[in-house]
Amino acid sequence: MPQYAKALQKVGASRVNTWIPPSSDRFTYRRNFALQAGRLREIAKVLKDHGQWLGLEYIGTHTLLIRGKYPFLHTMSETKELIEAIGTGNVGIGGRQATLPSRF
Repeated sequence: MPQYAKALQKVGASRVNTWIPPSSDRFTYRRNFALQAGRLREIAKVLKDHGQWLGLEYIGTHTLLIRGKYPFLHTMSETKELIEAIGTGNVGIGGRQATLPSRF
């Protein structure tokens, strides 16, 4: 991951976005939340070391929410909770442009 962040830094990229699937066949909400927070925290740390932000996009589509056995994050408020759990200070709600916390 650091080599990718370094390459992005070289070309002037300051933001990276990803989306969060709104359901899972394997993990309950709580287990999935902990898993995603841990994984995304590690990614966000690397990006932060290179002056970059991570934008998260939640998917609120009902058909995707009910596709998996266990519903997962699918609202803005849940996404904000995940961002707080990640806790690196360089994660926001993304789309075309990440919405950055007002403290930055």
